[in-house]
Amino acid sequence: MKKTLKLIGKIVGGLIGLIVILVTAILVIGYSRFNKTYDIDVSGIEIPTDETSIARGKHLAQAVAHCGYCHRTDFSGDIVVNSGGTGIIVAPNLTSGEGGIGVSYSDEDWVRALYHGVNQQGRSVIIMPSLFFNVMSEEDITSIIAYMKTIPPVDNVLPETKPGPLFYALIGAGPLAEEMSGRVIDHDAPFGTAPAEGETPEYGEYLATIGQCRACHGAELAGGQVSRSAPIGPNLTPGGEMGLWDEATFFSVIRIGTHPSGRELDSYMPWKFFANMTDTELRAIRAYLLSLPKLENVMP
Repeated sequence: MKKTLKLIGKIVGGLIGLIVILVTAILVIGYSRFNKTYDIDVSGIEIPTDETSIARGKHLAQAVAHCGYCHRTDFSGDIVVNSGGTGIIVAPNLTSGEGGIGVSYSDEDWVRALYHGVNQQGRSVIIMPSLFFNVMSEEDITSIIAYMKTIPPVDNVLPETKPGPLFYALIGAGPLAEEMSGRVIDHDAPFGTAPAEGETPEYGEYLATIGQCRACHGAELAGGQVSRSAPIGPNLTPGGEMGLWDEATFFSVIRIGTHPSGRELDSYMPWKFFANMTDTELRAIRAYLLSLPKLENVMP
């Protein structure tokens, strides 16, 4: 009996030791991934100052990319996550007010953050969807930056982002590693090309990508999610119920935030921002969604 108990004790002790080693390794990997720095040369990119570019940037930032969803509508920033295990994750104050990055960010810093997903310290941004913004043309990226440099200053001093052990573990184990845009973006790739504005599937795909539809609705937009920090969205292909909606219904859902059944859309759906898209943009997105293969629902 004693020999058996000793054997069981050794086995349990060994398993505990292996678990400790595994957890430690995952935390070390997560810490290393979080603190990795990227040296990206973005010199030579000019930020426009004309009113047309600024207006374009304002529309993209407010309606399509819905930056205010995390950074607040006045861009003063917010604490996105605040828990003991996960730590503190902050969407920074983007203005030039007290506590805002607009005070210290150079044109190059803005380009790195928006297009490459790398912050001023050279580390990857967290949760910030630069991997979707990475399809944008140079004209659209620089127009957003031009607009950001004109927003009124708002004083809002926020704490620094400080991941906790659970967050490091999720980065190290993989689930949140893909949330680190700076880690997954090809920094050597040229700027994207914006399709001509119009009610076309091509322009709709461009807008839907900037609008991060795949983050919640899956890689094929048949439901599910790509970003682990995002909620699970329904099937947007012709195989889902949206394929049965006419244009008026589609517009109503986006602009009023109410499903045809009468229920309000989930609060995670940024329809209040998308409601400010033009008719042309919404028709383009609908044309793109209807052009997709008719796929079965990934999620109920």
